Amino acid sequence: MRGVAIGDGWIHPMTQNEAYVTYPYSVGLIDTYTRDQARVKFTELKAAIDNQLWDHANDLSNNLEGLVVSAANIDEDNFYYPSDPMQGILNVMPNYLNHPEMKKLLGVGSHTWTFLSNSAGNALNADEQQSVLHLFPDLIANYKVLLYVGNLDLNCNVEGIQNFLPHMGWSGYPQFYTTKNQLWWTGATPADKNLAGYVKAYGNFSFTVVRNSGHEVPFFQPVSAQDMIRKWIKGMSPWH
Repeated sequence: MRGVAIGDGWIHPMTQNEAYVTYPYSVGLIDTYTRDQARVKFTELKAAIDNQLWDHANDLSNNLEGLVVSAANIDEDNFYYPSDPMQGILNVMPNYLNHPEMKKLLGVGSHTWTFLSNSAGNALNADEQQSVLHLFPDLIANYKVLLYVGNLDLNCNVEGIQNFLPHMGWSGYPQFYTTKNQLWWTGATPADKNLAGYVKAYGNFSFTVVRNSGHEVPFFQPVSAQDMIRKWIKGMSPWH
């Protein structure tokens, strides 16, 4: 393994949950009353995390996000939309992935694919509000690490991610902090040149904000996603 790319990751729940209060307010999705309601819910959630009540904390996190999503009438994965624009794909995926020929190609035997699994979800419920931020210094020391986020994602939003970066415990953070953002362009000719996002990179670590994208960057901005991964793997500007 040479590197790790993490898209719109849920990494440090304490900071990212707090951003459910501040980020939607700062971009005008919720009013002051809803923000204050959300702040009360976050205070309860913070106490649950502090006391390691993991299942309860995850329920409170879902309630907090649900409050904001309902008040703003948005899709949590892309607040440009009132409902999930990926739903059409999700509706046809069971027929596609469970077709006998496809199952044969995938080598999954008689297993049936489903988008949601209650048993899997319940097994992972207690893990969701536990931070994995402490893993980053060792990752960055040994591998290239790309952390990217769509700026229209509320679920794992850009503010929540940027706010936990100073707390990684990474020795290179002071240099990363003072490194300026670079503009990231796609397009081979001036005619199709497009500002795809912003890149901040130092050493093995790169942080990228993808413009006009929600949670699933390859779905919302496929050209930008491909360009980002290709340039990052090859160490091309602005990922170097």
